[in-house]
Amino acid sequence: QRLKLDARSMRFRYRSYTHVKPMLIGGEESFPELWDAHPKAFLRLLSAGKLSEVRAFGLYGVKRHPEIIKDATPSELVGMLDAESEKIIDLAMEELERRFAQQSPDFELIQGLLGHARPSVWGLACRWLEDNFQAWVGDIQKVLSLHLDVHGPALLEIHRITKLGVSELAGIQRTELAQTLLDLLRSGEKATDSHQGIAILARENLVSELDALLTIDQLLELLETGST
Repeated sequence: QRLKLDARSMRFRYRSYTHVKPMLIGGEESFPELWDAHPKAFLRLLSAGKLSEVRAFGLYGVKRHPEIIKDATPSELVGMLDAESEKIIDLAMEELERRFAQQSPDFELIQGLLGHARPSVWGLACRWLEDNFQAWVGDIQKVLSLHLDVHGPALLEIHRITKLGVSELAGIQRTELAQTLLDLLRSGEKATDSHQGIAILARENLVSELDALLTIDQLLELLETGST
């Protein structure tokens, strides 16, 4: 209502100088009643918008419906961390902290953060892993996913944290983990350097267990057929 179309330039402009300031009550978007009826749509804009104006509109909607941030999926929260706006990033980080404070680690969420380019973001995920390593280090599939799916600087931190946890595993768990790593290393790399993480995990944490599993002939075979 504050704008009108200039037919010559095909651009919208303010009706007058008195219409420059935004309305204090209600929304100015088209069909505000539909946005309010389905406010989760604001999360989509906030997390996946390619333009800063689109994300700003998403933030505007979430502020109108603050309860919907609790419905954001892990991927949506991670997407919000790519925004240019510090307000959006802070909103996502606050929700991440709130969820993790429930002492129920969301492993999918943590993995999403570990792949983020911002050191502060993947560093937060590493801190959560270290504070709660008892909740995941005994789960072989979770240990493997961290070392197969995480790359770059975050992987080095994952190694350090895993080393703390593996040292506390029972002997049978260590042997089972060593056997699983050995099977993977024998299976061949699915992508270049995909063995890097699990090889370091094995070499730095499970040498004695691997020693008990491998004969000299099998070691020689790995030298001939294994990845670098």
